[in-house]
Amino acid sequence: MIEPRIRRKSATAEDLARRQESMESMTTTHNTEEDSRIIPPSALRYRPSQPSGNRYVIPLTDGTEIRVTERELEDLPEEYQTAAQLLSPRIAAPRQRRQPNPKRPVPSDTVYEMPPARTQNTDVPQKRRRRSRIHWLVPVGIGMLIMLIGWIALTALGAWWQGVQDDWHYGRPRTFQIDQDVGHGTTSNPASHFIVINLNKHIEIIEIPGGDASKARLYEGPTLFSPGSELTPVTLSFADVNHDGRLDMILHIGDSQLFIFLNQKDGTFKPANQ
Repeated sequence: MIEPRIRRKSATAEDLARRQESMESMTTTHNTEEDSRIIPPSALRYRPSQPSGNRYVIPLTDGTEIRVTERELEDLPEEYQTAAQLLSPRIAAPRQRRQPNPKRPVPSDTVYEMPPARTQNTDVPQKRRRRSRIHWLVPVGIGMLIMLIGWIALTALGAWWQGVQDDWHYGRPRTFQIDQDVGHGTTSNPASHFIVINLNKHIEIIEIPGGDASKARLYEGPTLFSPGSELTPVTLSFADVNHDGRLDMILHIGDSQLFIFLNQKDGTFKPANQ
C-alpha cells in the first residue's frame, strides 16, 4: 500500500504514530476480501469524473496523485481525507433550454375560423395543355397559299371584267363595223361599210360598197379553235401593205393574230396567203 504524503506541518508525534497504526491496519484490512470500503488507487485514478460537486486531489508518496469527488472522499480512510486538498470548484454552465424543432409547428390552442370549401369547377381543365410549337414553314406555306388564291381570284375577276367590257363594245356575237374608202364605192358615195362578225368561232367579213346593199360582198375569215374564242372580239384596219396604191384590209383577232386581205383591181379582197 502506497502511503500518502503528509504536507501538514502542524502534525505532532502522536498524530504521526496514530497515522502509522491506521496505515498498518488499512494494509491488513486490504488483504481481506470481506472489506470492500477500500478503493484501489488504480480504480480511483481512472474513475470517471462527476459533473457536479467539489473535487479533491490526494498526493501519494510515489509522486502520483488521486483525484476524487467529495462523495468518494467520504468513503476513504481518515488519512486520505486529511491529506486531500480541495480543488477549485467547477461552475456548471447553465443548461440551455432546448428549442423546439423549427420545422414542426408548435401546437396552439387558438381556433381559427376557416372559409367555406371552394367548389371545384369541372368545366375548367385541371392542367393546361402544353402549347405546341408551329414550324416556321407552316405560316410561309399558308401565306403562299393565300397569295395563290388571291392571284387566281384577281385573274378570274380581270377576265370577267374584260368580258363585260367586250359585251358593251362588241355585243354577242362579237361584231365590229367601220367605214373606209378603199376605191370600191361610187363617185357620190366612195366609202364602203365593213361588218366583221365572230359567229361561233367562224369569222365573216361583209363589205357594202357605196352604201348599196345589193352589191354586198362576203369574205370568209379563219376559224378559231381555242376554248372560249367565240367571245374573242375581231376588228379591221386598212393600210397599203404591198405598196400598190390601194388600201389593203387587215383582220385583227384579239390583240395578237393578224390576217391580211389584199385589195384587187376588180374591186374585191383576196387573202394574202392564197
